[in-house]
Amino acid sequence: MHGIPTHYDTRDEWLEARRAGIGASDIPQILNLSPWGGPFRVWIDKRFPGEVEDDVSDAMHWGIQLEGVIGEEYSQRHGVEMTQLGFTIYHHPKHEWATCTPDFAIAGGRSGDSFVEAKTTRVATGWGDHLTTEIPEHYRAQVQWQMGVLGISDIDVAVLIGGSDYREYAIAFDKELFDLMLEEVIDWRQRHIDPNGPMEAPSLDDSPIAIAFLKRRFPEDSGESAVIEKDTLALVPRLLDAKDAQRSAETARKTLENQIKNEIGSNAGLVDASGTLVATWKNSQGSAKVNWEEAFAAMTLWLHGVSDEAVERAEAFKEDFTREVPGGRRFLLKITDSYFEGADLDGE
Repeated sequence: MHGIPTHYDTRDEWLEARRAGIGASDIPQILNLSPWGGPFRVWIDKRFPGEVEDDVSDAMHWGIQLEGVIGEEYSQRHGVEMTQLGFTIYHHPKHEWATCTPDFAIAGGRSGDSFVEAKTTRVATGWGDHLTTEIPEHYRAQVQWQMGVLGISDIDVAVLIGGSDYREYAIAFDKELFDLMLEEVIDWRQRHIDPNGPMEAPSLDDSPIAIAFLKRRFPEDSGESAVIEKDTLALVPRLLDAKDAQRSAETARKTLENQIKNEIGSNAGLVDASGTLVATWKNSQGSAKVNWEEAFAAMTLWLHGVSDEAVERAEAFKEDFTREVPGGRRFLLKITDSYFEGADLDGE
């Protein structure tokens, strides 16, 4: 069975349709394999689209811009005609919500209709040599999902590394892996985004989008305190341990830095026996900053000797250029390890 394609006329329609399903780029995040986000980010995108700004990074922007260049290189090397699929979404024939949006299609490829994924990356970490099958795990999960949705036996991945190192990888479909991913994603979807399920939020993570979500949803406190849930109270000793570990790591970092700085002394840095630069400790360039509050106070004092009107105009200028900066919410733990001594957090 092959995936069912649907074409959309505009990018907005295409994006809305993508959010309604679970696509290949969502899979590494749901499975906690992606370096760019986790399950919470997918949940936000599906449940609250547009509520939290998710800026496109420079790397993502240029990745999109260079897709056509990579596709053209593949086309020339293989003597095939590439079709950039644009606003097309493929749906799994049985699970309509399971989708994918491959970058390119090749009519009459190795196994009928063939597809090519184009990637860009700054470094080669996780990528094997040209024409091997070694690709980063998050991309492997992504293309396995694509092949399962499309109903094809293989897919080519073309990557441009560091702007000049072009490589290709032929990845075969692993049905056992796809079935395992599908099973886990079905469960995740039913729990978190299926309208007929509980639609509970996944655990929050440390991502900027999770922080922005909390700020947006709870901008102010009510002034009252609520009774903490037992499961949430059980998180506190873990947070205390994390803070202790952070302090210990910071102490170790500063101590080791100071010992290396002492070895550098008045030199600019240290090299090993082969001349490889190990560490530097250089003077940074100084800068000049204007203290505008003091400058305004001095100018106002000087204007007193000119006229009262000049002083009033200066005060008016100050008021015009004064902007109120809203305060934020500060998180503080008010209990220490001693609170939990002898406590049975698992008991009734």
